[in-house]
Amino acid sequence: MRVLVDTNVLLAATVRQLPAHAESREFAERLLSSAAPWCLSWVNIYEYLRVATHPRVFSKPLKWTEARAAVSQFLASPQLEILSETPSHLATLEKVVAEAGSVSGNFVHDCHVAALMREHDVRRIVTFDTHFRRFSKIDVATPRDVDL
Repeated sequence: MRVLVDTNVLLAATVRQLPAHAESREFAERLLSSAAPWCLSWVNIYEYLRVATHPRVFSKPLKWTEARAAVSQFLASPQLEILSETPSHLATLEKVVAEAGSVSGNFVHDCHVAALMREHDVRRIVTFDTHFRRFSKIDVATPRDVDL
């Protein structure tokens, strides 16, 4: 089963000051060395770069070169599929939003990711974000829940 790895897991895998660092790093190492198919989206990649290098988010943010090196390592995985919007993206987004109920602010980003997952028939997300439980047809797992 393909999984989408959410930004917060990528961040925790590479930013040592985060509480879930050890768990996420171990998961990322298993993922990158396995034959298991997995997914990212460009929206997650850009969010990772934005947050990992942000001095207001972390007292010791990653340098651009460090964050970019981590992205390069993820992108080098032969099992990785990058999800992109299809021509039916807006219609899919509307369905996701209708299911989720009240949508505003940062949750719009989660709706975008859920719509991408639905468009590409990806049914599992590895995340620490419990908001993804609001979407039907998405199984939410933490890094320790995933067998590779």
